[in-house]
Amino acid sequence: PEAPGLPGEPATTVQVKLNDGTRLRLRVPAGSTVGQLADLVARATPGTRGRQRLLAGFPPRELSDMDATLEAAGLAGAVITQRLI
Repeated sequence: PEAPGLPGEPATTVQVKLNDGTRLRLRVPAGSTVGQLADLVARATPGTRGRQRLLAGFPPRELSDMDATLEAAGLAGAVITQRLI
């Protein structure tokens, strides 16, 4: 799936490992925020809004700055893991 963006805006693909073990590839504008990505993941997995945490990197760290852009957070092309609480 693709997130809406402006035509010609640079985009990046992120892969999300969902809590149920499936993988979701999202193509999003590079200027998207972590919060927008979290919203896309929550919409793709009904019933998880408010119960999910997104983790990235090694060792995995929780993505807590929802206002950071994917580029600024170093998440362009990253693998992100969804965990439910």
